[in-house]
Amino acid sequence: MAAPGTDDSRATDDEPSLAETVSALANQPIGASWVERKRAAALAFAERVTTQGPFAEPAEIGWQVNRCLYNVGSGALAALIAYRVFVWLLPLTLVAVVGLGLYSDTTDTSAASTVERFGLTGYFKASLAQTAASGGNGRWFALVGGALFLLYQTYALVRATSAVHSLVWGIRLSPVRRPLTTTLAALALLTGAILAAAALRTLPEHLGTLASIAAIVGAYSVPFAAWLLASTHLPHRTRTWTGLLPGAIVVGTAFGLLHAFNVFLLVPWLESREETYGVLGVAAGILLALYALGWAIAGGAALNRVLEERREARA
Repeated sequence: MAAPGTDDSRATDDEPSLAETVSALANQPIGASWVERKRAAALAFAERVTTQGPFAEPAEIGWQVNRCLYNVGSGALAALIAYRVFVWLLPLTLVAVVGLGLYSDTTDTSAASTVERFGLTGYFKASLAQTAASGGNGRWFALVGGALFLLYQTYALVRATSAVHSLVWGIRLSPVRRPLTTTLAALALLTGAILAAAALRTLPEHLGTLASIAAIVGAYSVPFAAWLLASTHLPHRTRTWTGLLPGAIVVGTAFGLLHAFNVFLLVPWLESREETYGVLGVAAGILLALYALGWAIAGGAALNRVLEERREARA
């Protein structure tokens, strides 16, 4: 992954703050209509909130994060991340399906029980089990080809994520140092986080109440820890790793919320309408979730930049 760059491009200081923008709107002439009076009252309330009280500083930070994302085209960055993660999931799924099939043959167990052991249920369990159960020597060629394609897509994902952080931080994007080592490390981190989270989610049914709560908390903490570790190798200008904590919290929280949304709402809804939407419905739901995750990744990087620049300004 790209190391932190040396370019020191900052957001221009002549951009108005949130308090200045709201004050300028509030000082505009007020019309006689009911809508104008309500508008003036709302702007007066917003001016009080953004200039005094405990919400003044968080509101200003949110405004600066919004301006930072607006200046770099946050929608396109989120779409880039969503596309790269979706394409990365394709060879990962192929390798997982073939690997599960070979594992079930080696351990002399059914493909369905093997898939269920890894925490997959419902629509995905039936689909993966049916595919993994198909035999043939061609699975070894599929496994090797899928693994090579997975390595390439992991490298492309690393480059895309580095480019997003470089744009958000205003840093020149440098080539990836030691591409093979970096790609293997990123693949190990991603797959390790996925397997660790899946393993922790399957523990509660075998544990007591307190241990189950600890396992659930641990499962949702894995994405936070993995992203915090990855952020230290992505382009940034923070002096210490603690400066990357806010962005990791944003990404970890977004991942947990999206996982809960998929498990409790999206997947059951797709299962009930499998004949209507089928694979296209699943793909659309995954892309929507990944697009939201892309927004969280770009927003987390922007939050880290804004907080770092505020620390530098105070210093």
